[in-house]
Formats: sequence, structure tokens, C-alpha cells
Amino acid sequence: MVLSHIVICKGNSIKEALLYARINQIVHDRGVNSNCKYNSIIKKTRIREIKYSGKYDSSYIIMAFHFGYYYFVDINNCSISSTRYYKFLESLFGVIEVKQFMRIYGEYDSNEVCLGIKTIDNFYKIIY
Repeated sequence: MVLSHIVICKGNSIKEALLYARINQIVHDRGVNSNCKYNSIIKKTRIREIKYSGKYDSSYIIMAFHFGYYYFVDINNCSISSTRYYKFLESLFGVIEVKQFMRIYGEYDSNEVCLGIKTIDNFYKIIY
């Protein structure tokens, strides 16, 4: 099971929003070296934006990622809702892009990359 965290950030671009989120976490933790947790936003140095048309709410897409991930991990032992959410994501983004998103979501390739989705003007939700 993947434990994901979501932080809402403001920035002119998604990279700027990630930078502000990292700075806020450093200030909250009182420094970089003080107890840097494994799944901390401080360790995320790159971000991949989830671009979509505004028909769906960003919270719904994030929920689809969470449940669709179980289909990605084990196709044979997942629920019907996991399958539906995964197929929904495939119809929205395409098969190849969804697999890339899921690899980032599950931290298969690197734990330095996170996902980001734009909610409204200059506000982003970062999933890490």
C-alpha cells in the first residue's frame, strides 16, 4: 500500500509551487538535517505535472490515482472499483502516460519525483 501525502501550494508555475512547499517544510522542521523523514517533500526535487481538461475536479483525479494504483500493482487481485478508476485514468490520459504516473506515484524509479496537479489559478496539489 502506498501512503501518499498531499500538500496545497501556491506558485506561478508548478516548479515554483514545489519550491515553496519544500521551503515551508524546511522551516517547519527547523532545518534540512533535522529528522528528514523518508517520504518528505524536502527529498522531492523534480515534479511531473498532471495536465487535464477542467471537466473533473482535481480531488476526483487524485482519488482515481489512489484506487487505480492497486490495479497497477496487481491486476489479478484488485477490486472492481480499482479497475474502473484505472480505466478512467487511461481514458483521460492514455495508457503510456498513466503507467508513467503510476511509477512515480509508487516511487518505482526514484523517490525524488512527485506528481502535481493544478487546482485553480496559481494553486497546485502536490502528491508525494
